[in-house]
Amino acid sequence: MDVTAKYELIGLMAYPIRHSLSPEMQNKALEKAGLPFTYMAFEVDNDSFPGAIEGLKALKMRGTGISMPNKQLACEYVDELTPAAKLVGAINTIVNDDGYLRGYNTDGTGHIRAIKESGFDIKGKTMVLLGAGGASTAIGAQGAIEGLKEIKLFNRRDEFFDKALAFAQRVNETPIVSSRLPISPISKPLLKPWLPPTF
Repeated sequence: MDVTAKYELIGLMAYPIRHSLSPEMQNKALEKAGLPFTYMAFEVDNDSFPGAIEGLKALKMRGTGISMPNKQLACEYVDELTPAAKLVGAINTIVNDDGYLRGYNTDGTGHIRAIKESGFDIKGKTMVLLGAGGASTAIGAQGAIEGLKEIKLFNRRDEFFDKALAFAQRVNETPIVSSRLPISPISKPLLKPWLPPTF
């Protein structure tokens, strides 16, 4: 790959990242597609994240992927969040438009697109999510935006339990009844956190 100044810089910010194969994979894909970008991995933890965002702007990077541990923190450093990113409370992509930063969560978008491309229409359907991790909640958020009738979220009482409840509260349009959460009176059912009592 012949990298010159005509190439725009994009990358990935995460910690740790030395193990990542993303630069090799992404640069080969970019070259094959004939796109004028160079992809680099940057080791960035929560403490160095604010400075990294300033660097992104100063270097006029076109954008960056965001991975652990920065996905939630990154929401505070962008100018705009997509609706799905707002619901999830985490982003995995930042696009830099001349210093104006937009935050996206593409996990749900990709999953829902794959479902739709297989010929299945999700509108009015019920989705079952197993677990309240980042990808699961992103898929649920995008599904809600694109017309699901209901989302059933199963999660055991682990470190993601409170996250499941918080996500349900953000997305939900029906009362959530839980011993740990007050009822929120809203009109239409959408997301119901089904939490097995044995966990």
